[in-house]
Amino acid sequence: MDDGDHPFVKHLSYVFYAQAKISKADQIQRGFVTNVLIPQPDMAIEVFNRVEAGITVSPDTPRNVLKYFRQL
Repeated sequence: MDDGDHPFVKHLSYVFYAQAKISKADQIQRGFVTNVLIPQPDMAIEVFNRVEAGITVSPDTPRNVLKYFRQL
């Protein structure tokens, strides 16, 4: 990801697939309530598609995440 791909990204960056995890909706909601997770604007579909494509390409994506993703 590069500066301009999303307002949150300020410099050349990357997705750290090795730390991808599956969370239950109530855990995510709790993160919003406690300000551990801060909502950000949606990213452009082109950027999202690049991030999404990386899930299956990265050798670092945890197996359980890859299995879950492929079932979607």
